Amino acid sequence: MNYLNYINKSKIDKRNSIQINIPTFNSYEITKNTIKNLLKQKGIQFDILLIDNGSNDYKKLIKNFPQINYVVLKENTGSSGAQRIGAELALGNKYEYIIFTDNDAILLDTLGLSKMKKKLDSSSDLVAVVPSHTESFGLSYHKDFYVRNWSFHYLFVKAKAFEKIDLHNFHLFLYCDDSSLTSKLSSLGKILVCGNVKYYHYSFHPKSLLNFYNYFYLREMLFITFREKNIPFDSRITTLLNFFYKTFQTMLYAVFLLDFSYIKTIYLALRGFRDIRKDFTHLIPLNKYNWKEVNTTKINREVGRYVDVSKKRLKLLLPLKRILVYSDYLNKNIYFELVKN
Repeated sequence: MNYLNYINKSKIDKRNSIQINIPTFNSYEITKNTIKNLLKQKGIQFDILLIDNGSNDYKKLIKNFPQINYVVLKENTGSSGAQRIGAELALGNKYEYIIFTDNDAILLDTLGLSKMKKKLDSSSDLVAVVPSHTESFGLSYHKDFYVRNWSFHYLFVKAKAFEKIDLHNFHLFLYCDDSSLTSKLSSLGKILVCGNVKYYHYSFHPKSLLNFYNYFYLREMLFITFREKNIPFDSRITTLLNFFYKTFQTMLYAVFLLDFSYIKTIYLALRGFRDIRKDFTHLIPLNKYNWKEVNTTKINREVGRYVDVSKKRLKLLLPLKRILVYSDYLNKNIYFELVKN
């Protein structure tokens, strides 16, 4: 299905063989920093396509960066919808490579894209390459390795791969569009994680316990496991295990916080999975609590009461009121505590 009818206005001037898709929605400063960082890349030429999900970010961004291409969508289609439309445009304009990323991930190597392209072109077995995440709950990757199901930023793909598999599922909206796409790509060939190319993206999101995000996360994982096409069997099993992990975590916090809106969210995710095109977002209940970042100057002697979850994600299953996450990129601890909404 062609989703280009969602485009309200656009400006596309093809100058190179690589297109980088960057969705944005009411995130002007964050998106500006990402584009500014990308334009520092050396040894490679590319076109940036800004995909504005119905906000006004593009108005300022094209003033800051008049060389970028852009499309403005009639409504918010989420990251998956925006990436799907961006990919359709890239294929229609006969780009040889497409790079998919979010608007809040920073490449830490000015030769990163150049290194990734060389590796991608070095083997016909490779369909895509991706950089290594600096903040994967304390895991640090220094050597190259292959993956089959991966949450990514700066996924560098040979466009011809989409002659054999589907593009992003337009209706996944907020989560799992990346792992779904890598699973599809892995059915064609190898996906290489480049250990010597790093990028920064937060490993813990303070909104991770909000019902709005849990709804999409749970719904999308069920859809990928049971209904998405071109997904290898082992990737379906991995996704299903992640679904059970997230469901168990959500139920634990429902009991711990006496907030049974979490249970309703699980129920809505099951309904949404059955009919992914139907909008249930207006039924998603508000939470009683949420994680909030704490100013370190206010912590003082209470530092010992914060549990470090940087290296062991399983600690997040525990009923915790105060946590800290160490950031390699920022070289400091970031503190969070549960507060009432």
